Amino acid sequence: IVRGSVLASISSGIANTFTGNTINYNGDEGVYIDGNYIEAYAYAYDTDVTGNVTASVTGTGIANTFTGNTINYNGDEGVYIDENYIEADAYTGYTNVTGNVTASVTGPGIVNTFTGNDISGNDYGGVYIDYNEIYANAYTNYSTVGGSVLASISSGIANTFTGNTINYNGDEGVYIDGNYIEAYAYAYDTDVTGDVTASVTGPGIANTFTGNTISGNEGDGVAVDNYLEAYAWNDAGTIKGDLTAGVTGSNISNTFTGNTISDNTGTGVHIEDNYIHVYVYDNGTVEGDTTRIVTDSGISNTFTGNTVSNNGGDGIYIDDYMNGGGENTSMSYYFTNNNVSSNGGDGIYMYIDPSNGDEIMKIIFMQGNTVSLNTGDGVDSYVNGTDPDMFIGDLGGYGGGATLPTGYVISTGGNTFTLNGDLISNWDIKQSGLDLWALGNTWTDPSDPQSTITGDVITSLAP
Repeated sequence: IVRGSVLASISSGIANTFTGNTINYNGDEGVYIDGNYIEAYAYAYDTDVTGNVTASVTGTGIANTFTGNTINYNGDEGVYIDENYIEADAYTGYTNVTGNVTASVTGPGIVNTFTGNDISGNDYGGVYIDYNEIYANAYTNYSTVGGSVLASISSGIANTFTGNTINYNGDEGVYIDGNYIEAYAYAYDTDVTGDVTASVTGPGIANTFTGNTISGNEGDGVAVDNYLEAYAWNDAGTIKGDLTAGVTGSNISNTFTGNTISDNTGTGVHIEDNYIHVYVYDNGTVEGDTTRIVTDSGISNTFTGNTVSNNGGDGIYIDDYMNGGGENTSMSYYFTNNNVSSNGGDGIYMYIDPSNGDEIMKIIFMQGNTVSLNTGDGVDSYVNGTDPDMFIGDLGGYGGGATLPTGYVISTGGNTFTLNGDLISNWDIKQSGLDLWALGNTWTDPSDPQSTITGDVITSLAP
């Protein structure tokens, strides 16, 4: 018997700082960080606990900062960070807990900052980050809990690249193999007097690229995956309160401004997954409410003033999924004054898939872009949903019935969509789903824009 509580708590952090170094011609990686780990485990097995079981991580998180370094011609990656990992794990097995079982992560989370570096000519990738993960797991197994089971995360992940030169590496220029924020609240064959809740709040995930040159790499220019998830499970137990998985006030954002991302053999910018997922599983008894919800959150992709050209694959590839729509949720795609041309696949590819498509606002905005001479489609977009009032497809002169967000200014067009595809299987624009408005643009055939388009695209207003 534990007459009190079981507590694992960490309130410190990890910081790695590299400034003004020259790191060249090494046989392996230029810089290799073999994992940054902050882990708190509270574990109670085959015992009684008269208080709480709590795992808590606070403090400064993990920060990796690279400023003004030259990291060239190394035999492996220029910079290889083999996991940034923050975990709080509270576990009970065959245990009677009077209070709560809680796993929580708060604080700044994980921050990777690259400013003014030259990371070029390395035999493998320029920058490879093998997972940024923040994980909270509250797990009860064959137990009784007098309070609640809670997994909560209010930290974020930020990757910021500013003014770097990342050229001619033997693999991707920048590869972030997964940003993960995951909260799991799991009750297996457990009786819980209170609630079982998985909750993600806080800043979410932000990838920001400003003024970089990422060119001539043997792979994608930039590749990144983003996952923001909350899971609440009741398996063969009884919960007298609520079973809830929620994401509140957290976003996934990808922002590219003033970059040159060209002549890479793969895709210029490859966002394989923007994924917000809330999941509730009930295979027992829940006396309260069962809820999965996303509120005041969303996915945003913003490209301004970039040149993305001559890449072997698509210029920009984005694949997004989101479920659990609620108030103030959106999926947005803003393209302003970019040149996306002469790529070997599509210029811009967007797969927009909210599982409950008519509960989440979706926005595509394009103004002042040049999308030309791509081997595939100029713009290829798939939008899941049937309600036109939950989609703003604005490539110029949007005139649909959706309620515009506060401060939204309708696109004036000014895009150039010319000489994309073969006009047999690839087009200037390919649209699947709801209508796109595209007034005031330049087309391959100005007299008949529809001849280079497939799908529902409005290019002129009937007299």
